Amino acid sequence: MIFNIAKQGIVATFLGLFAISAAQGQIYVANGSDYVAEYAPSGTAINTSLIHGPMGEEGMAISGTDLFIVNSADNGVSEYNATTGAVIKASFITGLSGVTGLVISGSDLYVASSSLVGVYNAITGTAINASLASPFYVSAIAVSGNDLFAVHENSAVLSEYNATTGATINSSFIAGVGSGYEPNVDPLLIAGNDLYIANYSSGTVSEYNATTGALLHASFISGLSDPADLAIYGNILYVTGSTEIGEYNATTGATIKANFLPGTPFEVIVVVPEPSNHILLGMGFFVLLAGWKRSRRFSKTARS
Repeated sequence: MIFNIAKQGIVATFLGLFAISAAQGQIYVANGSDYVAEYAPSGTAINTSLIHGPMGEEGMAISGTDLFIVNSADNGVSEYNATTGAVIKASFITGLSGVTGLVISGSDLYVASSSLVGVYNAITGTAINASLASPFYVSAIAVSGNDLFAVHENSAVLSEYNATTGATINSSFIAGVGSGYEPNVDPLLIAGNDLYIANYSSGTVSEYNATTGALLHASFISGLSDPADLAIYGNILYVTGSTEIGEYNATTGATIKANFLPGTPFEVIVVVPEPSNHILLGMGFFVLLAGWKRSRRFSKTARS
């Protein structure tokens, strides 16, 4: 499932002009049934069929009223109107293969596949560098400023790259984030100086220092059921599980509401944050996450 909170209504200045809402936000959730639903921050459904079309659970990002979703039918990225659900451009980016993540930073849209990360213009879809970095079997990506992070699913290592040039900064920024050929740590999130990684097999979320890679809390959140992705909104950390989305305190890890959105298995999350957590976007702002597709876990075993 893909999950996103957008805020609208108040324009504020923070080293630039941003669309920030201090009033009501929207939560967007997508599942493997090719639907995107819209919810209020309370969890109340607004529109359970806002978008219906070919999509996967690999990733979603939002910029203002533009919603980008990985299109599993044509191995590309589609663009929708986040308010009406109307298709803006079904083939916004095409020619991709095995997409595993989608994040946005400024006017740059980063797309991860099994063996490379490309960067595209978020306004036109034009490739800036379709082969920016080449992590082997990348299962998750995140961007913070000029740093690009990628999880290597076969080596259980999180590497750091220059988000502009693709040059390797630290190939072993964080080691041991999983075990063996299937590390089960795909969910990856950066918010400020905190880096969160979820471990699917152990049912935990770990917290690291995003600058040094130092481990802060190995079991920042524990007792989860198949955590598939992460998102943050203000000081609330959302974690998807096998049958629910849970709310947790992003500072302490304490449970706020374990069954914030109960239902079918949830897969991927992206959230537009409070101003204190946002990454500059010119006229918008985002918290950036890696996407993950649950069905890939079953195909991975065939490679081992």
